[in-house]
Amino acid sequence: MERAKVGLLIDYYARGAITLTSVSLEERQPGMKYFGGRTGLHSAFIFPLSGRAKMWFDGTGYDMEPGMVVHAGPDMAFDRKVIGEEKWVYILVLYQVKHWELADACDYAGQHYGLHLVEQSARLQEKLRQLERYWNSPGDLYKLRVKELWYGILNELFSLVLYRAQDEGRLLLERLLDYIHNHYMENLSMNRLAEMHQINVNRLAYLFQKHLKISPGEYLNRYRLNQAKNLLNIVHSQLSIKEVAQRTGFSDPLYFSKRFKKYTGLSPSEFQRDS
Repeated sequence: MERAKVGLLIDYYARGAITLTSVSLEERQPGMKYFGGRTGLHSAFIFPLSGRAKMWFDGTGYDMEPGMVVHAGPDMAFDRKVIGEEKWVYILVLYQVKHWELADACDYAGQHYGLHLVEQSARLQEKLRQLERYWNSPGDLYKLRVKELWYGILNELFSLVLYRAQDEGRLLLERLLDYIHNHYMENLSMNRLAEMHQINVNRLAYLFQKHLKISPGEYLNRYRLNQAKNLLNIVHSQLSIKEVAQRTGFSDPLYFSKRFKKYTGLSPSEFQRDS
């Protein structure tokens, strides 16, 4: 899930009044299948603790295993299948949420979505087991503890999701840089670069600006110019300025010379002569 949507989810739950209606520790045996069901009247968070299963909500499939948290809305078609030789254990939290000031807000409580965590958190698992114990403990004081603990769980959950989103951004940037380093000599546009990595150009620009403080187009130009410097530095090089430009992705030698002089303070021929 993109970082921007995670921010909207955080805002949605922070500004709404959440009432838990059930907290239960559930187990499903290996090989168990259930098809053609529907979710109940309340929204649900499903926190896998161990084992693996596959669930579908309104036809969309989710891998239910530790490190993944899935949300489902009310009255949704669902199917379930336990995978592997280990029983599937999970915490099921049912809830309702009310909003007064967000009348036009997206109803995230009525949707299904998956949240990938940066890691399987032992602390989150312990809080979930504690939540289940508190929920089943008598006394008014435990009701207050349940509410306090639940907001702590949401905070932990969304923090882990945000950390993963940051890591995914860095990994994507590394792939983008690798592609540039291997294809800089081609006619490489920013639209093509974004398309090749299945992102839009705004996302592309954001990643470069956030991590490198430079636009992707400027990064590409600087990388090309540094490669041109390497070619011009070769002793006894017989390459013409036009050939150097073509080998580094510049189709127009005049534009190449202009960019090169602006970048190094020397024209390509002056740089080659002084090398």
